[in-house]
Amino acid sequence: LGRHNNYWIWGPRGYTGELVIVLGGDLEDKQQTFGHVEVADTVSSEYCMPYENNLRIYVCRNLNIPLAEFWTGLKHFD
Repeated sequence: LGRHNNYWIWGPRGYTGELVIVLGGDLEDKQQTFGHVEVADTVSSEYCMPYENNLRIYVCRNLNIPLAEFWTGLKHFD
């Protein structure tokens, strides 16, 4: 699943949100939304835009609300 541009339009398509992998953002925000959050790694590259560098990869489990409800707030178009 993806929330960026047209990927968001496809929606959650029956997925449960039992396990969600998130790239970037604040740990505290993830902890409010999921029952369990683990920082798996950090993505870094000398060839990416500065705002895309050193992003954490989160493995999130036990979404606190239904995925369909959570999905409505994830739209990201740029």
